[in-house]
Amino acid sequence: MPPIKVLTADEPPIVFAPADGAPAPDVVVPWVSLATGAARWSPAFDLATRYPAERPSVYRWRLRVKTATAPALGRSVRLYVATSNDGVTFDGALAPAGGAAATEDVFRNVTLAGAPLETDTTAVGATYARSGELWLRARHVIVGLFNDTGVALSGTGADLELRLTPVPDVLV
Repeated sequence: MPPIKVLTADEPPIVFAPADGAPAPDVVVPWVSLATGAARWSPAFDLATRYPAERPSVYRWRLRVKTATAPALGRSVRLYVATSNDGVTFDGALAPAGGAAATEDVFRNVTLAGAPLETDTTAVGATYARSGELWLRARHVIVGLFNDTGVALSGTGADLELRLTPVPDVLV
């Protein structure tokens, strides 16, 4: 009997981006011109709208941001993920419609998704990217950013994007 192989089969990503992002986002996020020291989170996304029956539980995330001006070296943007089974009660009591806060404290009881995205250059107009993997077992998800770069994020929607790519395992 031949061995069973477990392969990874990427699905189309769920795109979180400002309204003027390209391609058109699945979830519109309020990250344009996010000030340093500020936090904003997305409206809730119901994973069952994409996967009405079985849902993948592993997702690869890729965050891409650009700052408006030259940031300080080694500063960061942190990605947070809140989940809910009922679409009403989210981790950290985040509002499902999305929102903003003046401090990172709003994410106190929310999961930090991997290591922060760090600024590795002080060049004006540089794009920063980071990726990782998440386990999402809940039906509803909110993503949030905290900007600690020392400068505002870009005012152009196409410069800011998060992709959650479902990565289901396939037995062959």
